[in-house]
Amino acid sequence: MPRYYLHIQNGIGDVRDEEGVDLSGIPDARERAIEGIRSIVAEEARDGRIDLTGAIVISNATGETLLAVPFHEAFDLRLDG
Repeated sequence: MPRYYLHIQNGIGDVRDEEGVDLSGIPDARERAIEGIRSIVAEEARDGRIDLTGAIVISNATGETLLAVPFHEAFDLRLDG
């Protein structure tokens, strides 16, 4: 299985994933990124702030960017009544 690195880029700063995770492919890496985004935003929501301007950038072992998952793609936002 290939190793993917999920780097966080948000208003707090950039956090590089130095360990990575073995996953079956990019769809699984995207799903892992979505789970991570939801966890980050849930923690922020406890403090009364939600910032969806970040992204998780998925790269391979050579550092090549394969996909960026913006935070807002992890949610179905409904703002009307």
